[in-house]
Amino acid sequence: MTRTRCIMVAVALFAACGGDTNQPLPPRTVVKWTFDAYPDLGFSGDNCADFGITKVQIDLTGPATTSMTGDCGDKQMVFLDLPAGSYTAAMTPLDVDGLALVKAPITLTVAAVDGDSETTANVPWEAWKGTFKGTFYFKVTWGGHDCASASPAVVMQSVKITQGGVATTLTSDTGHKVDGVDSEPCRSADQYVAKLPFGPTTIEIVGKDASNAVQYQKQFEAFTGAGAFNPTLSYDLPGPPDAPMPDAGVDAM
Repeated sequence: MTRTRCIMVAVALFAACGGDTNQPLPPRTVVKWTFDAYPDLGFSGDNCADFGITKVQIDLTGPATTSMTGDCGDKQMVFLDLPAGSYTAAMTPLDVDGLALVKAPITLTVAAVDGDSETTANVPWEAWKGTFKGTFYFKVTWGGHDCASASPAVVMQSVKITQGGVATTLTSDTGHKVDGVDSEPCRSADQYVAKLPFGPTTIEIVGKDASNAVQYQKQFEAFTGAGAFNPTLSYDLPGPPDAPMPDAGVDAM
């Protein structure tokens, strides 16, 4: 019997036994997770490796009670054919030994409906057990331009990073203090401060011209993620309101 005929016979037998290839899929209730996601601060979130998470457990209570544990890297869990209604979900990130990495499960409301639904749970930075440090990457522009092409041009810069209202004593990648006092030549390349405690962060940036006069100054609310691999946050400082526009020919170069 040829391969094509075998397939046709198999399909015929499946149909004869009551198989229905067009049978609708059961409703899917999807619960996704993020860690320290603060998009309003420009930070999309930490990852599993930053906290040593291997599994995530989700317990649902409501019209039915069920529990599932899945790989952290899946970033979601799918519950099939739940009775419709409102559920309370308790989400717990787990380490390699199955121990909870948060002080208490993260709770949220999940709605199961006749079709598919999706809910995202974010673990906030203050929920984690223990302390973590991370690298804070940033890039600075001045009125949308680099140091030399800004108007007025920026010759010297200073950066002040505070957490909880306290200025850090750490230094940047060039060895300059980020206390708002120590100045260095203006930098157009990416910059970073390593080993900052992870959590809400405030950065204040000052730019001075050739006569050492302050021409740019602004404070930004930010977030330092856990671990060494974090996104580079971009900060643009508007110049003086009466500053001339940079030459278009210089910008094009």
